Amino acid sequence: MAKNRSLNSIFVNKEKYELLVFKVEDDFENHIKNRSESFFENAYVFNFKYTLKTNNHFQNNVRADLLVVDKDYRFWTIVEVEYYSKKKYQWLSRHVIPQMNKITNINYSVQAKGILGWLKKQKDYDRLDSNKLRDLLLYNRPGFLVVINAIPDNLTEWCTSLYECDIVVLKTFKNMFNTYLYTKDFLKRSDEESLIVKPNKYDKMWLIDKPSLIMNAGTKHILVVEEDSKNIFKFRVGSIKNLLIQQSGQLTKDRYWLKKAGSIIKFIKK
Repeated sequence: MAKNRSLNSIFVNKEKYELLVFKVEDDFENHIKNRSESFFENAYVFNFKYTLKTNNHFQNNVRADLLVVDKDYRFWTIVEVEYYSKKKYQWLSRHVIPQMNKITNINYSVQAKGILGWLKKQKDYDRLDSNKLRDLLLYNRPGFLVVINAIPDNLTEWCTSLYECDIVVLKTFKNMFNTYLYTKDFLKRSDEESLIVKPNKYDKMWLIDKPSLIMNAGTKHILVVEEDSKNIFKFRVGSIKNLLIQQSGQLTKDRYWLKKAGSIIKFIKK
C-alpha cells in the first residue's frame, strides 16, 4: 500500500481510496463507535455508557466513549474519542487533559463490580467468558487510549501531557465502489509491561497491576529473570490474583516492571 504524507488518499493495487473527512466532533465520534470493531481487532468493543465515579477527587463524575476487552483476556482499555481541529482554542488543556485526568485516576479495583454489572446488561455480553472477564476487570488496571482524527500540531505537548495514555490517529478511506479501508497511526504506544510494587519493605508481598499480561489463568508460580545479573527470582501467586509472594532472591528496589518475552518473564529497568 502506498500513501501520500498528507493522508488525503491511499492507493491499493493502483486503486485510489479517498479520506473521509468529518467536519464536526459528533460525526467523527459516531463513526468510530459504529465501526469500532474494524479498528480494534481481536477485541470485544462496547459503547461505554457508564458513569465513572470520581468520589469527590474531582468536581464531576466522568464518562468515557468505549470499553475494549481483549478476546484473550490479557488486557482491557478505556477509550476516549477526541476531535482535533486547529479552530478549537486550547482544546488539549481545556478539555482533553481534564477529561483524561479524571479517567486515569479512577480506582478501577473499586468500580470493577459496577462495570461488570453494566456489561452483563449489554446485548453482546453472552459472547464473553464471564469468569475470565471477572478476573480481568477485578485484578487488572485498564489501559487508556485517546483516539484522534489527525496528528496535532503540538504533538509533543499531547504526548507529554497525556503521559498515562496511548494516542492513536484513526482514519477511514473509501474507494469509488464504497469499499472501506481503516488505518491506525500510533503517536504514542505503551509496551506490554506490568508494574509490581512492594507496599511493605519488611515482608515478601508484591502487588502487580496487570497480572493478565504476565500470567495465564491458573498460574501458581512464576520465575522472573534479572537481565544484567541473570539471577532468577521465584514468586508464588497469591489467592488474590494481583498479589505475588517472593520466595527466593534479594531485590533492592520496591518497584519494578515485568515484561513477558515468549515463555520468559524479565525485570525491566526504568
